Amino acid sequence: MPNFPDGNVTVFGTTRPPNYPLCSLGTRHSPFGNNPMFRLLFLTVLFAGCSRAPDQPSAAASKLAPVTIEASTLQSYLDAFNRHDPEAVTALLATNVKWFSVESEKLAPEAESRDAVRTWLTGYFKAQPDVRAEYLSLEQTGIIVAVRERVTWTAPNKKIVQQQSHALFEVRQGLIHRVWYFPAARQP
Repeated sequence: MPNFPDGNVTVFGTTRPPNYPLCSLGTRHSPFGNNPMFRLLFLTVLFAGCSRAPDQPSAAASKLAPVTIEASTLQSYLDAFNRHDPEAVTALLATNVKWFSVESEKLAPEAESRDAVRTWLTGYFKAQPDVRAEYLSLEQTGIIVAVRERVTWTAPNKKIVQQQSHALFEVRQGLIHRVWYFPAARQP
């Protein structure tokens, strides 16, 4: 990003003052306007493009060494999920957690409370008794943690099923406040 003698910088082809927010997702100065779907899509594409081979966890994700409270919270969440422990999972959620599925051009609320997530997980673990998840990649910017996740389970026909998805987690003070899951892709 070239600096000009007057102190301005060029970002996205536009000359701006040095105090202009360069990464302003969430403000009207964002190159994506005020549409949160474009921002989420941009982040997903960005993280997908930075990931490794589609079926191989990155070294950082496979040896996830949490160095921040946000990453540590997500590792605890994943561990509790893999133990099929809805109480431990929901202990890591804010009371008023918001859980969204990103569908095409809209956000679909899946759950709007810790209790709703607990109820859903209890049924999910009964229906999928061997389900397991792993993070193939994990990236963090402030309180937002992006993961590429692979989930594996046995289908009723006894075949092993896998799917991958991207998700964004907003983690504040050791609790997950908002989650955005993008459409999953099944693996053969």
